[in-house]
Amino acid sequence: SEVFEPIEITINAVQGLCQQAEVSVSTIYFNLYDQIPIVVNPGEPAVIECFGDEVVLEPLSVTGGYLGPTIGVDVDDDWTGIIDDGDSFIIDDGFSPGSGDYTYQWYENGVLLESETASSLTITSESNTEYQLIVSDDCQDQQVETSFMVEVIEYPPLQITDTLYYACYGETVVLMPTITGGSDDYSYVWDDSDPCLCDSFNYDFDLIENNASANPINSDVQTMDFQIIDNCSNDSLSVSITIQLNDIEPPSVEIVQIGEQFCPGDEITLNVELEGESTYTYEWVDLDSEEVSVNVSPDEYTVYEVIVKDECTEESLTFEYTTNPPVYDPPTFTIDDVVGCPSETVEISVENLVSQGVQSDDDYTFLWSNGETTQSIIVEVPEQETSFSVEVFDFCGTASVIEGVANVSLSVAPIPEFSYDQDGAEIQFYQLTQDVFVDFEWDFGDGSPLSYDLEPVYEYQEAGDYYVNLKAWDEFGCFNTSTILVNIYPTLLFYSPNVFSPNGDGLNDSFKVSVVGYDDFELLVYDRWGKKIFSTTNPDEGWDGTYGNGKEAPQDVYMYKVYMSKSGSNNKMEKGRVSIIK
Repeated sequence: SEVFEPIEITINAVQGLCQQAEVSVSTIYFNLYDQIPIVVNPGEPAVIECFGDEVVLEPLSVTGGYLGPTIGVDVDDDWTGIIDDGDSFIIDDGFSPGSGDYTYQWYENGVLLESETASSLTITSESNTEYQLIVSDDCQDQQVETSFMVEVIEYPPLQITDTLYYACYGETVVLMPTITGGSDDYSYVWDDSDPCLCDSFNYDFDLIENNASANPINSDVQTMDFQIIDNCSNDSLSVSITIQLNDIEPPSVEIVQIGEQFCPGDEITLNVELEGESTYTYEWVDLDSEEVSVNVSPDEYTVYEVIVKDECTEESLTFEYTTNPPVYDPPTFTIDDVVGCPSETVEISVENLVSQGVQSDDDYTFLWSNGETTQSIIVEVPEQETSFSVEVFDFCGTASVIEGVANVSLSVAPIPEFSYDQDGAEIQFYQLTQDVFVDFEWDFGDGSPLSYDLEPVYEYQEAGDYYVNLKAWDEFGCFNTSTILVNIYPTLLFYSPNVFSPNGDGLNDSFKVSVVGYDDFELLVYDRWGKKIFSTTNPDEGWDGTYGNGKEAPQDVYMYKVYMSKSGSNNKMEKGRVSIIK
C-alpha cells in the first residue's frame, strides 16, 4: 500500500486545429502496480572437498523486482493509453522501458569484489568463507542482499601404523603400511622416487654393501623411507619403515648313512636329516653336490663335510660324518695236480676256499693263466706236462696272496689184452695185462648186460659169431679197448653170381643166390629203371630171365636185393648187379 499520488494531466489544443469546436474533456484511467519484492534463493552451501578445488556460487533462482513493462509495449517503446470513449492515445514522454535483467554485486566478507558483476562467482578457498550477493532490479530502488557460505572440508591428520616388517635375506617383502586419516586419496613416495598411486612396495631384503670394505655384509635391521601425500588436502607425512631379519633358531642336523658297506668302495648314501624353521641349501665339501643326500664310495677312513646354509638368515653351519669301510684278509685255497688221458680233457678246480670277504661261494672270482674266470677249468691233456696258475679274489676284489699252480700230465693206458677158453657155449675170459688196470667193462656182443668183473665167465644162449669188447681203466681214469671174435655157431654165408644166360642149354639158365645160416630170406630183382620184375622167398628158386607175363627179358644189367635175418642177430641186406647174356 502506498500514499495518495495525484497525477495532473493537461491537454492543450494545437493551434489552428479543431478550434471551431469545443474541447471535450474525457476521463483517463491509469493502473499503477506495486513492485514485487526481489527474492534470491542461494541454494545449499558450496563445499570444497580438496585443496585447490573451485566452486561456483550462483543463486538457484531470482524472482520479483521491476524488470521493465510487461504489456502494451510497441516497437517504439511508447506508452499507450485508452480513453473512456474507446479512442486510444500515445504518451511519448521520453521514458524507456527496463533492461529486463538484474544487476549483481559480489562481496567477500563485506569487501566488494568490483570485477565480479555476473550472476555467478567462481572461487577457491582454503577455509570456510562467507560471500554476499546484492541483487538490484531496473528501478535500482530495490536491493536484496543474500549470503553464500563456502565450506572447506577438514580431514583428520594422516597417520601410519604397522611399520615393522620381518623378512629373510633374499626375500622380497611387500610393504603395505596401514594409513588412516586424510581424504583417502593418496600418492606414495617410496625411497625418494616420484609420487605414484602404488600403495605397496616390493622391498628386497638383501645383503647390504659395506662401502668401506666393498664387501657385502648382513644387516639384521634395514629401513625404507616412505612418504604419503594426501592428494586432496595436500597434507603429507614421512616415516621410515623398519624391516627386521626373522629371528630363527639354528636347525637341528644329523647325517644318516643309508645302506651298508660290505666292501671298501661300495656305494652308500649320506642323507641330511634336518629340523628347522627355515629353508636350507646344502653344499658337500669336495663332492660338488648341493643335494640333501649324496652317494659316496669310500674305500678307506673318510670324513665328509656338508655346509648347511639357512636361506633366511644366510648363516652357514658345517657338519661332519666319518666312514670306516671294512677290511678283510686275502682268500686262501688249494689246487691239486691232475693226470689225464690222451685226447681227453681234465678238470682243474680250486678247493678249500676260505675268506671273510664273501657271503657265499658265488662271491669268489677267479683268473686263470689261460684267461678263464671260473672256479674250475677244463683243459685238454697235453703231451708234455703243463702248469696252470690261478688267482682268487673275494667279493670285494681282494686278491689271494699266493698264486695256486696245478701241473697237468699225460697218462697213456696200454691195450688190455685178454683170451678165453671155450667149453661149448660157456666161455672163460682171462686178463693178459697184469697190475695196470683197476676197472673193467666187458661187452659180450650179444646185447646182454655188461660185466665189470676182472675175468668173467659167460654162457651164450645161441650159436653164432660174437665180437667181445674189453674196456679197461687205469688209476688215472685213462682207458683202452680191445676186441676179439668168439665163434659159437657156424658162420653165416652169402654168395651171388654176377651173370647168367637163360638160353635153355641147361647151363646157368637162372639167377640164384646162395645163403647159409639164415632163417628168413627174400630175393628182389629190378630192371634198370627200378621196376621190380621178380621176387621170391625161397632160396632154392631162381629168376629165369622172364617178366611176370612170361616174356623174356632182354640182354641187359639188372639190380637185385637180398634181405636175410637170423633169430637173435641183426637183419642183413645184400645188393648188387647181375647181367643177362644170350
